Amino acid sequence: MKLGLKTLVFMSIVLTGFVLLGLAYFLFIRSSFANLEEDFLNRDLIRTSNQVKIMLENIDYRLADWSQWDDSYNFVEDKNQDYISSNLNDETLALLDIDMFILANKSGHIVQELYADDSYSCENLFAKEFGGQRVLRLGFDRSQAEIQSGLLTCANSSILFVARPILKSDDSGPANGVLLFAKYLHHYISNLEMQLLLDVDIRNFNDPSMAEDFWMAKENLRIGDEVFTYSDQGSFYGYLLVQDFYDRPGAIIKITRPRDLTAHENQMFAWFTAFMLAGLLILLTAIYFFIRIVILRRLKGLYDFFSKVIQTQDLSKRAECDEGMLKMRGRDEICGLCNNINILLAMLEESQKSIAEQANEVLEINNKLLETDVLKEVLFSNISHELKTPLTAVRAYNQLLYDESFGKLNAKQKETLEIVLRSTDYLNSIICELLELSRFEAGKAKLFWEPVDIGKLIRETVKEFSPKLREVKGKVKVTCPKKLVIDADSMRLKEIFQNLISNSIKYKSTRRLVIRINCVLKKEGDILISVEDNARGISEDDLEHMFDRFYQIDKNVRTGEFESTGLGLSILKHIVEAHGGTVRLESALDVGTTFFITLPVKKPAPEEIYARKFRNSRQEKKTFVMKRDFSGKKL
Repeated sequence: MKLGLKTLVFMSIVLTGFVLLGLAYFLFIRSSFANLEEDFLNRDLIRTSNQVKIMLENIDYRLADWSQWDDSYNFVEDKNQDYISSNLNDETLALLDIDMFILANKSGHIVQELYADDSYSCENLFAKEFGGQRVLRLGFDRSQAEIQSGLLTCANSSILFVARPILKSDDSGPANGVLLFAKYLHHYISNLEMQLLLDVDIRNFNDPSMAEDFWMAKENLRIGDEVFTYSDQGSFYGYLLVQDFYDRPGAIIKITRPRDLTAHENQMFAWFTAFMLAGLLILLTAIYFFIRIVILRRLKGLYDFFSKVIQTQDLSKRAECDEGMLKMRGRDEICGLCNNINILLAMLEESQKSIAEQANEVLEINNKLLETDVLKEVLFSNISHELKTPLTAVRAYNQLLYDESFGKLNAKQKETLEIVLRSTDYLNSIICELLELSRFEAGKAKLFWEPVDIGKLIRETVKEFSPKLREVKGKVKVTCPKKLVIDADSMRLKEIFQNLISNSIKYKSTRRLVIRINCVLKKEGDILISVEDNARGISEDDLEHMFDRFYQIDKNVRTGEFESTGLGLSILKHIVEAHGGTVRLESALDVGTTFFITLPVKKPAPEEIYARKFRNSRQEKKTFVMKRDFSGKKL
């Protein structure tokens, strides 16, 4: 990704971050305003509840004047028409601001009652017909002893009422009856709206025709709450439950508060966001053009300069800061970088000349080494021809003598011939191993790749050592998955296991020899083979030299069947690395030795074999240098 695009991406991220912060702020402020508006609504519900109490107090205040009045007290007894004509006319209810006026004597018989035009449907709420007369319903006659007030429901309406005993003007008794004032609650809607400055609606709790939102409020108020609130985008809605005279749900008062704060907040945030985004876009645009003109264009000049240096491979070029190709003016960090680049190019130019001289010297040395390798190959070829040919004849004639083909031999002669034969075989093995090692080191050893069942090959090798294992009372335990097939040279792999098993037998300790061979398929696609024994083990000083040529743990061992040339492990390592694998060992004296061999399952490419070998050599803290001349050719 180019720097210009990266700059745009960075600015887009910054812009997105600002937008997200703005949204978070918006949501926080909106939540705060919503909580504030809900608090206002709850206060309005409390005010509504208080207004209902004030309504009852107002009714009671007017009722007290009439119930504690000598004229009312005497009217209950004499029912004089002057009281009716002067006080109980068509304007009485309007002047008292009530919908019902009921006056009863101390026996409960109604003496006088007045109803507003829309009150006849509920006239039997407080009175009933009994014995041809209208009397107060049971319960309201207690008003002769105490003041009663509250709310009652009738049909789809709710009524506030107050009942007082009728006393004399000096508040003396005994009570001569009951006077009851009542008013429909819905007639107070306009008064409530004026007091609260909000929309108000009232419904009977058991009104089957009320709106859906009242039903929702009813379900929530039924569980014991006195208030219920909810909101939408435009308003908050509060519902107040008013208990009736018998402490049952009587009426639901709904108030609607517009979400003015939220509307103003939305408008304010919209303007704020618009100004912020506009300012941010202007700022980011200015920053982008500043970076593009002051920094990116100059860096582009450096990039073009380096591209030309790489294309021409001419280290004599220099970046000119004040004029020329870069045209950089000023004394800022980029000009300082330009000067440092010139210094670095000068150093590289000097190094290039020095490397070229050293490359020529290395080339000469390498040619001499190649000549030496050729001489070495000729030498080993001559050794193979000049030594192995007569050695074969010597071995054959000694074998004929040992087999008594030319006559009987005594015991001393036979023993001498055995020594000669063994020494001849030992010398032949040295020559063969030297030739094989030289082929590996010269990179001329050939592998015949084929699918190899590794478990089967190991078990076949172990069988070859069965007689010797029985002789030393040892055993080999092989743990290898069935049909674990890898690409390899079966004969070369067999040499590996023959070498390791023979070494374990040769250097066994006094305890019973046990060799464990395990195969594990690794996730990387390689196979790990471990060969563990409980032989004498190897000291720490000897461990780092175990794969060196001609190195022996016990240099005085030259007797018995398993004389050592000191080349076996070196050849083993070359075989493993030729397969693209690695080998390492762990050992401790009087404990035993474990070899870990890692081989690829599939035949690796030649460059992969080299890379694996190089990594292995780095792990062994050895340095391998690939010599190149300055043109890039391998030497």
